[in-house]
Amino acid sequence: MVFSFLHISVLNILILLALSGTLFANEGNIPPVAVLTEDPDRTWFYNAEEVIFSGASSTDVDGTVNYYRFYVNGSLKYQGSSSNYSTCFVLNGSANSGCYELGSGATTVSIKLGARDNSGEWDYQTISYTIQEHKGRKYFITDHLGSVRATINRDGNVLGYDDYYPFGLSMPGRSANTANPNDLYKFTGHERDEEAGLTLDYMNARNYDPITGRFLQIDPLVDQFPSLNPYHYVYNNPLGFTDPTGMAPMGYGMNNEQNYSGVNVMNGKDLGSTHTDEEGNVVAVYDDGDTGVYSHTGSASEIQTKTEACNTSGDTSCGGTNQGETYTIDALEVGDIVKFGSDEATELFLTALYKHISVNDELNDPLMASVFALTEYMSNAGNTGSYDIKHGRDPITATMLFGKYVTYRQAGNMLAGFVAAHNGLSFDATMKGFGAFQMSGNRIGLNMVTNFIFNPGAPNYGERPKSSQYQQIGYRLRKGF
Repeated sequence: MVFSFLHISVLNILILLALSGTLFANEGNIPPVAVLTEDPDRTWFYNAEEVIFSGASSTDVDGTVNYYRFYVNGSLKYQGSSSNYSTCFVLNGSANSGCYELGSGATTVSIKLGARDNSGEWDYQTISYTIQEHKGRKYFITDHLGSVRATINRDGNVLGYDDYYPFGLSMPGRSANTANPNDLYKFTGHERDEEAGLTLDYMNARNYDPITGRFLQIDPLVDQFPSLNPYHYVYNNPLGFTDPTGMAPMGYGMNNEQNYSGVNVMNGKDLGSTHTDEEGNVVAVYDDGDTGVYSHTGSASEIQTKTEACNTSGDTSCGGTNQGETYTIDALEVGDIVKFGSDEATELFLTALYKHISVNDELNDPLMASVFALTEYMSNAGNTGSYDIKHGRDPITATMLFGKYVTYRQAGNMLAGFVAAHNGLSFDATMKGFGAFQMSGNRIGLNMVTNFIFNPGAPNYGERPKSSQYQQIGYRLRKGF
């Protein structure tokens, strides 16, 4: 009994001594603890977002952590003394700019950190993260027609891109939106409907088929374009015009004299930035997709040199002060003068319009009122007439008409188109009438009738290009009121 007790006690002591020896032998070689952190601090990241993984929070109770390894999906990507590893991830099929691309259908990635202390001991930690497309703001980069050519997120990462045949059909192999499959706004900015195997663009009043280059419904304004097929699309010139409403071609057309004409300034397609000195003197105009008028400090030559460099780099404002905007790409020219903040053109326009309306309201003849009204207007709209907005004013000076800068001559042409629309004339008849008047030397007579009947038609109808441009703007402006 005593022997058994002593035997057990001795055995226990030996075991304790053995354990103590093991502990003491290992004292000073306790492994480190690997701690993986990330910036931004979350378990998911946006597609192509830069992420910094760190092992700096790793600890060791009896030494220091001085060597690190980072693995992505089991593959060693970095090892060394730096505790940080920077990278980015993209979903399969996304535009890749040096990021780690996930496999097809994969949305998670595994990051493994290895931390080693100065005794050579290692510890590891593995964390999985989710990669997702940015659900926030997206930007659509368009061409001069408003067609979406690229889609980017707020970080500037390309989500998709589109190339088109002239009449709007997407080009196979040159269009990809796998990272943004719900992007339906394509050709000229209209929504594309591809349900039931159809490819149609919803253009408000009608549906457009980019395969055939024709509308599926008859033009609701067919009476304004009697010489054209009622199903045609933008005069068969899709590189120069658009149809924002599905009712009338408008856009970026040029005639054979290389003058911009027939533009829809309300749709914002023909845009050009204007740059002035501090006094409003126009020193540079660029075709860069920006309607802004920007004032700058310095001399004319200094401003021209600066803005030319900015135009090359795509900086349309070039650090200037935004003073407003114009209607069209060639509204102002070098040498013109902008009166910042002045609404004089609006005041003159409305004064002449109200006078015309009040005079013709007295006719009270439903049958002949339009004829008398137009005769009254034309007889008073010539040089020095009571409706001549530019009379007695500097023709190169621009003030605001309904919030945008125009010269006094442009304001007068807009008034002419506005009055014609107000008095019920069709668009086609109005523009042919203006053109016939111009071709007849601004005289009403038999020659004008001949020029009306044999009018050359769109885009300028025989009128001077810029005059026709602003007459059309005025007409459509009235129709939009």
